[in-house]
Amino acid sequence: MKSLIAAGVLLSLSILNAPATPQDDAFQKIARDYIEQYLQTNPEDATELGDHRFDSQLTDYSPHARAKDLATQKESRDKLNAIDGSQLTGPNNIDFRIKRKTSITKSSGLKD
Repeated sequence: MKSLIAAGVLLSLSILNAPATPQDDAFQKIARDYIEQYLQTNPEDATELGDHRFDSQLTDYSPHARAKDLATQKESRDKLNAIDGSQLTGPNNIDFRIKRKTSITKSSGLKD
C-alpha cells in the first residue's frame, strides 16, 4: 500500500519532468497501466486513496483472479526488463529502479 502511494507520487513528479526520451514515455505508460490495474484489482485500496470509481466492488480473491494478477505482475516485470533504465531522465530513473525492485519482489514466486 505504501509503495503504491510512493509510486503514485513519484509518477506524478516524473510526468512533470521534461524533455522526455522515448524510454521515459515507455516507462510512464507501463507505470500508468500498472497503477490502473492495481486500483481495479484492489478497489478497497483505490477508495482509501480517494479514487471512488470502484466503490461498488470488492477485491476478488478467487484462484482465477489471483492467477490473473500474477500473470499481470509477470507481464509488468517483463516490460520493465525491456527498458534501458540508463536512458531514463530525472525522476523516471528513480521510479524505474523502485518499480523494478518491487516488481521483482512481487513476482519472485512466478515460474517462467
